[in-house]
Amino acid sequence: MFKLVEDIDPKLAYNFFTEALNFRLGTTDKNISEIAELAAAQDMSVSDVMAMPEKDGWEYTGLEPTDGRNWVCSAYVAAYFKAAGLFGDMDI
Repeated sequence: MFKLVEDIDPKLAYNFFTEALNFRLGTTDKNISEIAELAAAQDMSVSDVMAMPEKDGWEYTGLEPTDGRNWVCSAYVAAYFKAAGLFGDMDI
């Protein structure tokens, strides 16, 4: 399904999942086929790569126009809670 979305609208695919998968693999501008190949070389599936946790500081390009930092929803919520002091002195 990822490949189908990428074939129909590469920019949409990049903004929804490809950029995030590239971050997790430490690569840039790889398409979903290349990502799957790199994951397989590391004995992982694309699902395994998707399950890798977000890192603080990863900034996504987002769709234009943008008005600030772009994060995936889970990273945004975690940063929001962290900034609010919800986690106390825990390293989140």
